[in-house]
Amino acid sequence: MSDDMSAMRAELQSCLQALRKNLLVIVLFTVLGLLLGSFVAIVPEPDTYIATGSISKTAASSPSNLSINQFEDLITSKNVLDEIAGNLGGRAGGSSEILSMLGTSVNDSQNILYISVRHTDPSFAIEVTNVATAVMSRQINEIYSNAGIVVLDQATSARLESSWVSTAMLYRLLGAMLRAAACCWVIVVQPLTSFTALIISVC
Repeated sequence: MSDDMSAMRAELQSCLQALRKNLLVIVLFTVLGLLLGSFVAIVPEPDTYIATGSISKTAASSPSNLSINQFEDLITSKNVLDEIAGNLGGRAGGSSEILSMLGTSVNDSQNILYISVRHTDPSFAIEVTNVATAVMSRQINEIYSNAGIVVLDQATSARLESSWVSTAMLYRLLGAMLRAAACCWVIVVQPLTSFTALIISVC
């Protein structure tokens, strides 16, 4: 009987030692989670603004078989990108930087091509948009003589881009998951495993 009690005490002591060691896991994962959760406070995510302009085909002067959506991909051509970069005096970088800002969409029924620009500076997004729409209309009219492509709307404002899940939310979620995983392991899984092993050894 005394041997059984000694064995039980030894098992309990080993469980307590394992629990004390795993407290370090809680501390480490908690610190890591807090660091990840507060990372955006150290390096804040810049806001992104979107400005939108449009060009359109005028029915009176355009060939009847000409559709504005034929030129949606033209904005990604090197000639267009280089001209936009040149008109901006290099302030937006080269063609690759310009391309990363641009987006397009088409309204087929009204022959309207929308050009949007994303940038952290709203005023610069507006400027790039207006330059891009002017360059696009000129380039199309140069390809198709008297194509009748005109700037329909210039950008006058830029709206703040909204995101359902921001980087900040992801960091905080990851930090919370790490803390929860550490606590679950130390408080539930590890003691339950040790307790099960103790019961088996006693039985």
